[in-house]
Amino acid sequence: MKNKLFRLLPLILCLALLTGCSLLQRSEFVMPEADIPEHWQQAEHSTTTTESTAENKRRDKWWEQFNNPELNRLIEQTLHSNNDLALATLTLRQARLSARLSDNDQLPELTFKGASSNEKYFNSGKTNNSYSTSTSLSYELDLWGELASNSRCFAMDSTSQ
Repeated sequence: MKNKLFRLLPLILCLALLTGCSLLQRSEFVMPEADIPEHWQQAEHSTTTTESTAENKRRDKWWEQFNNPELNRLIEQTLHSNNDLALATLTLRQARLSARLSDNDQLPELTFKGASSNEKYFNSGKTNNSYSTSTSLSYELDLWGELASNSRCFAMDSTSQ
């Protein structure tokens, strides 16, 4: 009896270690309620949609109010060649791509490989053809929630950009 217990002890210990971390509870983030007035940005402006849209367009290109073609040209040129804006766009694309790639880590991976070779011996004139194929299927178990956490992290990162 004691002998059997000693043989089962490493198995019980391994099972306890493997399941111990995966049983931790994860709580989903709940956005806190914020008391924001319905029209907090338009409180001083007109309430009609067309007037507020026209007001926003007028504020978007504020420099055009000076009626200076040189100023208009310089600002348009600066906006066109703004490296910070280009970098922000690339960072956003990278974050979105990382989010999609991290979702793929949670799926099984199927690999198929094929190879062929042709050998001709000069001494005897014989030829040798060989063909080979291999298939593999792999899946990473997310025992400690690392893949799911990475996926959530990249998804949040892509939406925060």
